[in-house]
Amino acid sequence: MIICMYIDDTMGSLLDKKEVEREKKKLYEHYDIQIIKEVNHMLEIKVERIKDRIQISQKAYTYYILEKFDMVSCKPRLTLLSVRIMFFSSDGLETDEEKEEMKKVPY
Repeated sequence: MIICMYIDDTMGSLLDKKEVEREKKKLYEHYDIQIIKEVNHMLEIKVERIKDRIQISQKAYTYYILEKFDMVSCKPRLTLLSVRIMFFSSDGLETDEEKEEMKKVPY
């Protein structure tokens, strides 16, 4: 069984239909829930059922972020961080101007 939860949204998946019904019954006993048969999107994740598998993707959300920061036409590059890199709270932004400028940077 796979369950994805976020605050009041929950998505679950089981291969065995009998098991699905047993688990739904347990949930109904303890919670006031609403079952939606097929999930298309959850938390910016696209969910597709293709034959006997489920495929998830964040392609649309990724494109939205690239658009927001005017980076749609950028070429991808491998940018791995060093394994031993360390971050400290003192490395933060100090001035209001620095903080405003960082709002324009995707991270």
